[in-house]
Amino acid sequence: MRIVLDQGGFRSPELIPLIEDPAIHFLVPDVGLEEMMKTNPAYTVERSLSPLRAAVDRTFVCRSVKEALEWEGSQRRSITAAELVDDEYTDVARTLISRAPLDKFESFLAKFTEMSGQGAQTFDAAKDKASLVKIVAAIKAKFGKPELKLLANITLEEELGVVLALADGALRAPGEFVGDMRRRKTYYEFLYAISWVKKHGIESAKPERIAHDTFDAEYVLTGSFFDKVLSGDQKMMPLDASMRMLCDTSRHPRLLALAKALERRLFKMQG
Repeated sequence: MRIVLDQGGFRSPELIPLIEDPAIHFLVPDVGLEEMMKTNPAYTVERSLSPLRAAVDRTFVCRSVKEALEWEGSQRRSITAAELVDDEYTDVARTLISRAPLDKFESFLAKFTEMSGQGAQTFDAAKDKASLVKIVAAIKAKFGKPELKLLANITLEEELGVVLALADGALRAPGEFVGDMRRRKTYYEFLYAISWVKKHGIESAKPERIAHDTFDAEYVLTGSFFDKVLSGDQKMMPLDASMRMLCDTSRHPRLLALAKALERRLFKMQG
């Protein structure tokens, strides 16, 4: 089993028994590791990363979503789970986790700081909110105000069918290559946008809140390539489950059929 850890996952009581299982591998997105290390790296190594010393050879660091998208664009093919792993970053992180050899710890800490500075994922709170507002507005325009009440009461499968249909429509640009990470990111964007359509208030939401959720998307999207996300954030679990359903192509015919049936119901309401 391959488990993606977020910051809360390092402090989860579930982690210790999982570490004891030699068949389990652990993955940390590089942006998550950088966020944890940016204030007091030596303290973070001791407080958060030290449990992984017993599984250091089974711990890996993954590229950010941004890097994965750039990789797909340059290679013109979908990135695989194995290719998400950053070997150089993993080697440095393992040295930090193990703190061995001790005489090289400081130099490896400096190397980590240098690498994280060069490849850091940038999150622009205002830009993230503006992008989300645009997607929410497009969904509202598609359904119309009266029909949004129906959208607020649909089943999870119907909602995922709507997400799938919207994403498929958004990814149909002629001649444009669409890799697997790009497709999953689009699923997530519509899934997250619909949650704001249903609860309202996106215009008054603080950009910092949107940026925080954008950061969480790193774990959900990376986790969708592997077996599980271990998180201390309970609201991440439904997103993780929904993303796994969207990425399961065997479910697509049923989800799209449900979306089509919902569209017919909306059409009757409009009539």
